[in-house]
Amino acid sequence: METDFFNVFKRGVNADLYQVINQPTSISLKEIDYTFNLIIPPLDRNTVSLRIEDVKEQAKYLNGGKRAPGKDYDLAIIASDCVYQIEMKRGENLGKHQPDVQLKHGERWLKHLLEMSNDDDCQQIEKKINIYLYVPTKQKSNRIRKKYTTYFYTNKSYIIVEVSSPTIKEIDLEPLFKTIGSKSEVIQELW
Repeated sequence: METDFFNVFKRGVNADLYQVINQPTSISLKEIDYTFNLIIPPLDRNTVSLRIEDVKEQAKYLNGGKRAPGKDYDLAIIASDCVYQIEMKRGENLGKHQPDVQLKHGERWLKHLLEMSNDDDCQQIEKKINIYLYVPTKQKSNRIRKKYTTYFYTNKSYIIVEVSSPTIKEIDLEPLFKTIGSKSEVIQELW
């Protein structure tokens, strides 16, 4: 995040709702029946992470707390001119879940928050990258060589990160962000 935008963000958004990432940081994504940890590297000197469900719970204008109505994704990472939107699903089949609705609605929540907190009209975000994190519930029959595999499909609006085993409870996303930075065909959409 650019410094001006970061300062406006800090002034406008309750500090309990985001975490500044200035060193590799473990962030827990908690669902009803499981927890998964992501190690997020600092992508620039003003990287922040934010969970939309925490915003909904804090705002209290929808009934239901963290699980209030309105779809959203699990984690936003905001850095420089880009938002990384992460939706996590757990299941038996990678193709069963489609994260498009959560990613689209989560983006609306984040835009709403940024617009309402930004009194200086200092919008700096230009693009977004959607990431679908799939955690299997069953062990694959083949040997595990890597903690996760990344798929870049041109017909999807997101990058797929498939965790190799249900026994894996944490992954480091630094290699993914390095790959994204080096790939020209990475799925980037205008914000």
